[in-house]
Amino acid sequence: MKKQILQLVSLLVILLIMSCAWRDKAIITIKVRADNLPHRGGVHIVGSKNMLGRWVKDHKPLSQQADSTWSIAIPVQIGDTLEFKITRGHWRSEAVDSAGVELPNFRVAARHDTTISLDVNYWADQFFGPTVISKRRFENKGWTIELAKNWKFHAGDDSTWAASDVDDSDWQPVQTHMRDRRGDRAPREREDQPDSTRRPRPQRPQWDGIGWFRLRVYVDSSIVFFPLSLHMRQNGASEIYLDGEKLYSFGKVSSIADFEKIYHERNPKPVIFTSPGEHVFAVRYSFHDTDRLIDIPLGRGFDMWLGHLENAITARTQLIRSFSFNQLVFAIIPLSFAVMHLLLFIFYPQNKNNLYYALSMFFFAIMAYTQFGYVFTTTTGAFLWLIVLELFSTVFAIAFGMFSVYATIYKKLPRLAFIPFIVLVLVVFAVLLFESIRNYFQIVLYGLLFISIVEMVRMTIKSSTSNKEWSWIISAGFTFTLLIFAYQSLLFLGILPPIGDQMVIWMYSIPVLAISLSIYISLNFSRTHKELKKQLDRVKQLSEEKLAQERRAKEEEIQKRILEADNARKTRELEEARKLQLSMLPKKVPQLPGLQIAVSMNTATEVGGDYYDFYSDRNGLLTIAIGDATGHGMKAGTMVAAIKSLFRAHSQSDYLHEILATWSQIIRQMNFGHLYMAMSVVRVEQNNVTIANAGMPPALWYHAGQKSVEEIVLKSMPLGGASKFRYRERTFAVEPGDTLLLMSDGFIELFNEQNDMYDDRAISTFQKIAHYTPQEIINALNHECQVWRGDRAQHDDITFVVVKFL
Repeated sequence: MKKQILQLVSLLVILLIMSCAWRDKAIITIKVRADNLPHRGGVHIVGSKNMLGRWVKDHKPLSQQADSTWSIAIPVQIGDTLEFKITRGHWRSEAVDSAGVELPNFRVAARHDTTISLDVNYWADQFFGPTVISKRRFENKGWTIELAKNWKFHAGDDSTWAASDVDDSDWQPVQTHMRDRRGDRAPREREDQPDSTRRPRPQRPQWDGIGWFRLRVYVDSSIVFFPLSLHMRQNGASEIYLDGEKLYSFGKVSSIADFEKIYHERNPKPVIFTSPGEHVFAVRYSFHDTDRLIDIPLGRGFDMWLGHLENAITARTQLIRSFSFNQLVFAIIPLSFAVMHLLLFIFYPQNKNNLYYALSMFFFAIMAYTQFGYVFTTTTGAFLWLIVLELFSTVFAIAFGMFSVYATIYKKLPRLAFIPFIVLVLVVFAVLLFESIRNYFQIVLYGLLFISIVEMVRMTIKSSTSNKEWSWIISAGFTFTLLIFAYQSLLFLGILPPIGDQMVIWMYSIPVLAISLSIYISLNFSRTHKELKKQLDRVKQLSEEKLAQERRAKEEEIQKRILEADNARKTRELEEARKLQLSMLPKKVPQLPGLQIAVSMNTATEVGGDYYDFYSDRNGLLTIAIGDATGHGMKAGTMVAAIKSLFRAHSQSDYLHEILATWSQIIRQMNFGHLYMAMSVVRVEQNNVTIANAGMPPALWYHAGQKSVEEIVLKSMPLGGASKFRYRERTFAVEPGDTLLLMSDGFIELFNEQNDMYDDRAISTFQKIAHYTPQEIINALNHECQVWRGDRAQHDDITFVVVKFL
């Protein structure tokens, strides 16, 4: 019966995986007619799909047809959009227009079988013009331009070479990455190009550890004062100059190897061109550790890109968040099992299965942590150590996992169990000691996985035929793991499509394998414990049970008292925080001619840190502040107290966005940790309203004349977040009868009993009641909150500030 259940589960998993590949598909056929194509050259495609490399992997070649066109048929899920570019196998040889500007991405929506015909007449590597930086190029390249051409090199070290007026006409043309030519395009194609399009091959510079690189760029007026990001990927140390002025130093550049400090800057750095026309990038660069080039795919030199600063910051933030989450999840799960079973072994050392299993899970945790750790490395040495650590942890995780499985099936580990372990260790040392095979690290890694799959098959058969109780649990765990590994192999071969955007899914089998083995070991331990208990004297057993009951009763009583004391303490702290929060609020609403103002704050059970305040001077200038501190309790109250002091000190400043920037910097210096303050500041001067926002919900502006509501959207980060964040403000004129609603996120994020969030309903609700007086609007909004949430508890403060213009 158990085997039948296992076979049914396996069949369902297989059907689920195959169903992903059998969904309705459309065939997109792309035909390209290419001119100026080198002899024996080919046309390639790169795009948004996995089979097209997702913009980063090898470009897929097209097949030449009898009519001299090049074509490829791409299966796409119906409803998806295919986005792609045409190249000759490398980004530096992609298709361009007659001016040498990269073409925008081609897009086609998959609704049915479709044939797309394209004419490509020019290629990027056949244009020898200057390097142009323009908004059009950025848009066509997804806002990332690689500065790869027109660099010049001079060996040595002279600080005057940073100046923009240096005569570099006799400097050597060079490719900055200075890679081994085995990594570049095959020389034969370059030599076979017609004389009219053949580009002179830059000679490899004589590298003695330090030198200067210069690049002249021509900036279009469309990109002047536009915030760009500078990305530098290097293996050495560099100093970046723009028009003679030093922008950044990445590491410490030195002509002496011992004084050089290598650093990999992974965060985007801002760059702004202040005028159109010619500008000069100069790079002082050193790299002395060239002996390890076989381990470094980048080469001796560097690569440089320009991009969109805001997009680059967002992408880097998302990457760090994603990798940090994966590190946490995939490391904590096996580490938890490792600690638990290590404790079981310590308390019962006779069962060595717990030790093997704990070591296996420990190395699985290290492997998972290093798998997502490369994005945080800042030196080449750290990167290489991560590779070594990942390889060793993979080997030991597999080896001790096998030992654990052997121990569950055999009473004593057979000699056969040590053979895979010895082989794996020898392979790892061979990779580390012999440079000629280091570049085959990925092949070795997948070879280890293949060996483990073969052994899994044997262990699955062995465990399923074993007469031991619960052996089917191990069989189920290994069967599922085998299916995951098989799917991973088919995924990399392109036979099956990915589930979502995940290309590496074999690590998801680790928790399943960990749980199945842990359940089996725990059940065996439990069964042994039960058998020992049966051998005890009944009287002694009853006595122990009675003592255990008394001990549990005492422990429960102690725990109850501790919980009561803790609840009383938390109640006092919450009450103190609530009093502190309320004391920060103004005692009355200002009364000004031409304005009607009403406010309301409904606090939640826990103090959330909402805040509002007013300041009016003798000239009738009114400044309004509304904010929401993250977190709860005394910390939130402390943040509100700090903001109130800052508001009183800076409320008379001229520019609201400068006020927010100043407050954010002060809060960062106060070291609140992960505590931030969302804030909106509004200034009213007669019929003009200026608003600046720092992470608060958009203000709602009711136009009495049109009886419509407009959202004042100013996307930004809360105070205390990113340093030097540029806050914005907006000024607009209001008419008599117009109404402005400021609110905290407790209103739009209010949930009802069906777990629905209020969200965009706020606009329509406000539009219906905006003609009321401010106090009537407040009353109506509070009533709407009560009706919406019903019997569900309020989990965040809800604050409103309503201003009506008479």
